[in-house]
Amino acid sequence: MSNSKSINRIEIILICLCWYSTSSIASQITKKILTQCPFPLLLGEFQFLFLIFAAMTTSFTAFHCKKFKNLFPKGTFPKHFDNDMSDVFKLYKDDWIIRRPSKHIVKTVLPLGIFQFVGKWFGHKATALVPISTVSSIKTTSPFFIIVVQKLLKIKTKNNNLTLMSLSLIIIGVFGIVKSDSKKFAKLNKAIKNKAGVIHESESNAHHNSKFIGGLLASTVSMLVFVFQNIYAKKIFTNEGSKPENRQNRSNSDASLPTSDDIDIPNTGHRRKLSTALPMFNSKQILYHSRRPSFNNENSEKLIPSKQQIDMKNKKYDKMTLMIYISFFGFVGSLGWFLFLELPTLIKGKKITHYNNMIVDDIDIVIPWNLFVLNGLLHFIQALITYYLLGKLQTLSYSVANLMKRIVIIVVSWLMMTEGQVGLLQISGLILNIIGLYLYNVSKL
Repeated sequence: MSNSKSINRIEIILICLCWYSTSSIASQITKKILTQCPFPLLLGEFQFLFLIFAAMTTSFTAFHCKKFKNLFPKGTFPKHFDNDMSDVFKLYKDDWIIRRPSKHIVKTVLPLGIFQFVGKWFGHKATALVPISTVSSIKTTSPFFIIVVQKLLKIKTKNNNLTLMSLSLIIIGVFGIVKSDSKKFAKLNKAIKNKAGVIHESESNAHHNSKFIGGLLASTVSMLVFVFQNIYAKKIFTNEGSKPENRQNRSNSDASLPTSDDIDIPNTGHRRKLSTALPMFNSKQILYHSRRPSFNNENSEKLIPSKQQIDMKNKKYDKMTLMIYISFFGFVGSLGWFLFLELPTLIKGKKITHYNNMIVDDIDIVIPWNLFVLNGLLHFIQALITYYLLGKLQTLSYSVANLMKRIVIIVVSWLMMTEGQVGLLQISGLILNIIGLYLYNVSKL
């Protein structure tokens, strides 16, 4: 027994290290792409398409190969993947390899696709303007805004003195990180060249300040969008049963939609033991839906919902279905904006940026497709690792692992930006941020 526990711990540690590595590399590649090719909508569209293709390919492989399917935690694929697939003609109408679209899927997932599109665009915009460490640190302020949104929406939640202290530490820590990042980033951008040479230093500083403020605003908007997305996702994809065991095993809000550009929201006040997978709808329940409610008693008919209404309300989807349709709706939602805002510039092959009637950037557009593909692959791997860890770890353990991922991304960003010269203010801000986030998670258990 002890040997198996040790093996499981080693396995979790190795997977977490892989998670941190892929997240850090993906963040650096995203920054490099947006520096060489500053088109956030183009990158977002490619990521949506790549996730759809990768999720469909993975689902197809899992459907035909049981050993491959068993590598993933329960809830990753549709429930009928566990059935005997020797006769594919006996599948129910919902039991396709890729669950076919329906009114319920559209109604449920369309808002999440819109959230993904808007949040991803602002996140990429921020990454193009400010350091990765700044974007990541802004995302860690999500607990503060969760509390604010819950108060505005009158959502009941448990807050205590420890919660308030943790939020204070988070805000102070982020302030220190952002202030230090701004100074170091300004040193790297003192001389901004154009066709004539170098802009005057005062104008260079003003241009840097405007970029940095724009990046902070974009980071904040992206974080707020994902806060609302996860609050909505928690309401939609969490069982609200009245039984104690249902309340105990509610899925955490950060478990519903893990994506690379998503923020990772800690606990929101609901107690549970394990990070359970998303509950899924069993297509065999369709057999019960054909029975219409009785019309003998109109009053009772109004008071008691039909089984079909209850089943549709509690209908849940597996993670691959969610990934495919959320990415699809995100792609469709951003397509029009991409065609209008970025495609004309891509066709011209040249991007010119002005500041105070002066040219501060004049670049020939070269799309690094190899980096696009690698970036999309790493994003998909991150999502798969997240699904695996959610099924293996307890709530606090997952939150701590997730916190460590954010810290690694920030530290790697500092090392890449400053060549290892990390200041005292940055370290102090990071430590306060770590303590605050950990205390916040503890206060919500």
